[in-house]
Amino acid sequence: MLELDFEQKFGDIVYNFPDGLDIVDRDYRIRFQNRLLEDRFGDSKGKLCYEVYLNRDAPCPDCPMRKAIKNNRTERSEIVGADGRHYELTSTPIRNPDRTVSALEVVRDVTEYKKMEDALRDCSEQLEAKIAERARELREGDAPYATLVENAQDCALVVRRAGFILAANDAAVALLGYSRDELVGHINKNLVPQMLGNYECKIKIKHGKTLPVESNAVPIKYAGKPAFLIITRDLTERKQLEARLLEAKRLKYISKLATMVGHDLRNPLTAINLAGYNIRKSLGKVIGGNVKEMFDIIERNVSYADKIVRDLSDLAADRPLKLQEVDVNSLVEEALSTPMLKNVETVTKLAAILPALVDREYVKRAFSNIILNAVQSMPDGGTLTVTTKEREGFVDVSFKDTGVGISKGNIQKIFDPLFTTKAKGQGLGLSTAKRIVEIQGGTITVESGKGRGSTFTVRLPINPTNLELDWVSEA
Repeated sequence: MLELDFEQKFGDIVYNFPDGLDIVDRDYRIRFQNRLLEDRFGDSKGKLCYEVYLNRDAPCPDCPMRKAIKNNRTERSEIVGADGRHYELTSTPIRNPDRTVSALEVVRDVTEYKKMEDALRDCSEQLEAKIAERARELREGDAPYATLVENAQDCALVVRRAGFILAANDAAVALLGYSRDELVGHINKNLVPQMLGNYECKIKIKHGKTLPVESNAVPIKYAGKPAFLIITRDLTERKQLEARLLEAKRLKYISKLATMVGHDLRNPLTAINLAGYNIRKSLGKVIGGNVKEMFDIIERNVSYADKIVRDLSDLAADRPLKLQEVDVNSLVEEALSTPMLKNVETVTKLAAILPALVDREYVKRAFSNIILNAVQSMPDGGTLTVTTKEREGFVDVSFKDTGVGISKGNIQKIFDPLFTTKAKGQGLGLSTAKRIVEIQGGTITVESGKGRGSTFTVRLPINPTNLELDWVSEA
């Protein structure tokens, strides 16, 4: 009989948790540490927390652990550790078996976030300093403003309170999409400052498009009358970078969890599958129709669970790439040779293309996941057309189905891990395919609409460069 030691496995998960975890007693002595804190500060059980983590001779004046125990509530703070890194510390009071009270602390490394925050702050301060300098020059007289506005690299406007535009530079024309004649001498209330000083907001430009921007509005005198000088910077790229950093951090934790869960599930599944096989073999011809059907159900569901484990492992990408020159057309044909296509007509348009340096099994897995998604979108059958072509040092592989399509609201989330619209599914197939393609220097895109099918296009470099060394191994 297979027995699972829950407490041991829970302890393993806590010990290998991606954030730091420890338990500190009321006298500041460390009772427990997980692996991350041991690796960074050494095995410090029994030692004083402020000496180990902060290199201090005495407790912190405003110790969050003591506050948490005293107030019987969770306390949060930020510290700079003895290793020079920034940490976010969350202390929660817990009761020990001997009825004493200690603090459970979650220690999260926020150093990279702080660096990005500092960089954004520096950028903002530089903009404010530049605006302040330009505003000062403008206040000294009307003459300098024209040269200042015209030569500004950011969008610069001089506006009356009612939104009447008095002047605009070339950068304003480029950012807002209007010609200078459409701006100057006209009223545009979308461009009236919301407040004085520096602030972030969204503005509506020509054709109704909305942009995230950082604006700085200062009062000036123009032609002897009050006006505003507004300097505006497009934040689209910065917002996209912040979103990518946040997604990368989220995917990092999902990948670590996937590795742990996949490892813990694979052994029980193997044991169940082997036990079923041995029982079937032992019973032989004695098995009745109902019993045989039950064994078939067990095998199908074990296979389904094993697919989930493999998807989790692929999402975590927990092995190095095995790069070798491969005929991508052959990978397409292998992926298409699957029983799941029995109700779907397949059409292939495979061009003569150069071999690409890819991980054969990973790419085949990505193709299979895209094909499975296409089949599931055509429950009543349909046509799947697969096209390959070589273009500008890349191999493009397109999978076009005649399925139900993807709504506009869902198409932005289709590659998110764990997102699915299916009753039976985990939302791992397409996110795994995207992960596989991107670690090999490629891209995956989708074009779709509700009721008009979908086209997924995988673009792989023939000779990838600048890959992370951790992913590369000998072919």
